[in-house]
Order: sequence, then C-alpha cells, then structure tokens
Amino acid sequence: GISELVAEVDSAWEEGDDVRTACFLNGDCILTYGYSLAVERLLKAIHRKNQEGGEHGASSRRTKKKRVRCNFQVIVLGGDPEQGGKKMAQCLVACGIKTAYVADGALFAVMNKVDKVVLGTRAVLSSGSAVTISGARYVAEAAKTFSKPVILVAPLFKLTHLPVYDHHSRNELLPPALLLPESAEMENVSVR
Repeated sequence: GISELVAEVDSAWEEGDDVRTACFLNGDCILTYGYSLAVERLLKAIHRKNQEGGEHGASSRRTKKKRVRCNFQVIVLGGDPEQGGKKMAQCLVACGIKTAYVADGALFAVMNKVDKVVLGTRAVLSSGSAVTISGARYVAEAAKTFSKPVILVAPLFKLTHLPVYDHHSRNELLPPALLLPESAEMENVSVR
C-alpha cells in the first residue's frame, strides 16, 4: 500500500551513494542554485563520507585501505524566486559544510572558481530535458560558457515518460508580485 510506496521512495535516496559521491574530487568547489532536497542530501552524503574517512584513519592503516578525503566547498547562488538559496546555504552551514552565499549577479564572477555545477530538478523528461526552478537554465548556460560540468540530481521517482511538446502550455506563469519581498517599500509603483 501507501506505506510500501513511501518506504520505496525513502530508499531511493540512499541507494547509490558511493556512485554519486565518486563524482566529486578533493578540493572541488561546487556551485548550486536555489534549494533542492536531492542536492542537499548529496552534499551532506559527501560531507558524511568525508567525516567517516577522517575518523577511521587508524583502522585504515591496519587494513591497508586508503580512504580518500573529499574536502570541498559550496557556493550557493541566490536569486531564485522562492529564495531557496538562503535555505540551502543555512542547511549546509548547519551541517558543517564550508559554504558561501552569493547573489545571482555574481554568477560570472564566481564561475572561474567553480569546478562543478550541481542543480536539482523537479522532473526529468523522456527527451532528456529537465524541469528545474526558474533561473537554473541561465546557470547551466554560464557553466557551458566556462566549460564547467553540470550535474543534475534527481531520484528515480522524478523520471517521467511525459514529453514536453508545447513549452508555453507547460510553463507556470506567476504574478510578478510574488517576486517582490513583502518588506519592499516602493512609491509610485504598481504591480499587477
């Protein structure tokens, strides 16, 4: 029933941690945009693997297995409409991951320092395209300009067979007032 489905979804997050974390090297600088639970879990898994590698130093000498530590830093790019970048930065800092939060206007300035771009997805379509948060395409385009790899993170349950033929009918159009902070005081401005 439903409990089996929930258990299957939960296990989808944990399967393949070794494969996912192997994509990242020691000293990597990772750029992410907005908030994604999948990206948060991936970065925390890499950090956890790093911590386990440091704690088992003495036992690894006995077994002659060399554990590679993956010290990394994350740059969280803000500017997404839902303000998820701030939430992502707070979650990563609370976990002990070295994190910097920068505004979206600094995208091209920080791209030289970045080794990989990691983006979350809402869905991965049968055509290979991805549904992401607003603005993620521009982050991917900037990464392409600087020849940086882009890694899309999505658990298996976000794969869909539905193709998108008409982009205009599938885009969600929101009122512009949602993008303005409530504390913004602007005179002589009308937002509809």
